[in-house]
Amino acid sequence: MPDSADPLGWMGASDLAAGATITVVRGVDGATVLEAFGARGTPVLPATRMEEAGGEDWPRPWAVIAALGDHVVVVEPNGFVGTNPRTLGPASRGGLAVSVYWNVNLLTDVEIAENGTVIGGIRDTQPHGSERFRELTGPLGPLGHGAGALDALAWGLHAQAQLAGLSLREEVWQHLRTQSCAYHLLPPLPEQYATRHTWRPEVASLADAAVAADQGVVSELTWQAASRVAVAVGAAQRPDVASALANRAFDGAADLAARRAFLGAGNDLVLWRMLYAATNPDAASALLDVLADASFLLDPGAFASLLARARTHLSA
Repeated sequence: MPDSADPLGWMGASDLAAGATITVVRGVDGATVLEAFGARGTPVLPATRMEEAGGEDWPRPWAVIAALGDHVVVVEPNGFVGTNPRTLGPASRGGLAVSVYWNVNLLTDVEIAENGTVIGGIRDTQPHGSERFRELTGPLGPLGHGAGALDALAWGLHAQAQLAGLSLREEVWQHLRTQSCAYHLLPPLPEQYATRHTWRPEVASLADAAVAADQGVVSELTWQAASRVAVAVGAAQRPDVASALANRAFDGAADLAARRAFLGAGNDLVLWRMLYAATNPDAASALLDVLADASFLLDPGAFASLLARARTHLSA
């Protein structure tokens, strides 16, 4: 097991020292892993992607992805796409995947997925998971009471070696650095939750009414609000936006547009974040998140009018 005082070993003096996610997948073909991570474009040398990232204000996610015998290894310097359940789950279909993340502040995340589902892990020293996670990791021993970030990182690297059957060795990393195997990533959209709260006070005041109201009414309000905002910002006629509004769901074009927008900043990110929020199955969360994002896209008068309309219909 890695020394918990220095779990990174050789990586601590490498270009991965400041943070990375290492994902090892066993029993899954490379094409499945590439698709799960949203790998795009022609792969290039890792140094090329590192240089690009250093020159961008908003670096695009990228990773080294390579088949090593019966395994696929994914290395993300300063990245964390592999910790996303919507990435790691699909990457493990038909096999098993272990993802280990750390950053320069020693925030850590270990996630284990099996046959398409994330079964558990240890996030910032706090274990979580199903009975299958406890069964699978039992022989490794628990993290232990009072364990710190370095202990969690050591546990994760040990779990990767024992469960996925491969550790990223220094000579392997040096070899991969000479290969054209670094891809840009277009990650899947984040998971949606029933949050039912928002940081925006004017919107938060509607939370109780949104939860108590008929959910069909709430959903109708949500999509009407999203449509009004899209019209106001001149985006309603774009085919991908129009499709999302008409179907009240994302098709392939809308999903792709949203995933690209989520990598950027500005109004396009907020627009697609709002439209994606509208698809949340929890109606109250969808409405609150849509209204909160509307505050960034509308002028104060239009936003106040939107809130007043929502308040009137919720109290009817």
